[in-house]
Amino acid sequence: DIYFDIEGDPFFDQLGLEYLLGYAFINDKNEPEYHKLWAKTRTEEKHAFGKFMTFVMDRLKKYPDLHIIHFSPYEPSAVKRLTLRHSIHEADLDWLLRAERFIDLYAVIKEGLRASVERYSLKDLERFTNYVGKVDLAVAGSARRTVEFALELNDHAALTQEVLALVEDYNADDCLATYALHLWLEKVGEELIASN
Repeated sequence: DIYFDIEGDPFFDQLGLEYLLGYAFINDKNEPEYHKLWAKTRTEEKHAFGKFMTFVMDRLKKYPDLHIIHFSPYEPSAVKRLTLRHSIHEADLDWLLRAERFIDLYAVIKEGLRASVERYSLKDLERFTNYVGKVDLAVAGSARRTVEFALELNDHAALTQEVLALVEDYNADDCLATYALHLWLEKVGEELIASN
């Protein structure tokens, strides 16, 4: 499976920009491996999206049961927008949607689980897993705002390595926390089946 998270700026150029596509998958060493694709311009957004979709379709050939697991409806909505905006991978996305290959863990949890948390956010549910995020949420929020302001003002000089690394780490946290949450949900399911 692929664990997918997008960082986007809805105010960029009136149409928005999906500026960071992050994804994790289990590699040959049976460890989660994180990758990121940055886009600071519309052209880079098209390239990043094309590269991600090519990776998905190539991986599907190797693992036919593969799913794209995410947390919230944002990711499939953004992928639909990207396909329409750039007119690429239309047939691939159509197949993925019809085959129900996008799995929203937020919807799964909201529909089938009662948890002792105030909100069903990924960060709140993280406590049930063995994953501990690397980035403080306040620091990550500030870094994300810096990136979005820089993109909107076309001020790429403001995008320091430190700011970019913080946003990457935040995105990696979301991908890896989604993976950990998936494992936890499977464990809960197995325990319920065994107890009946």
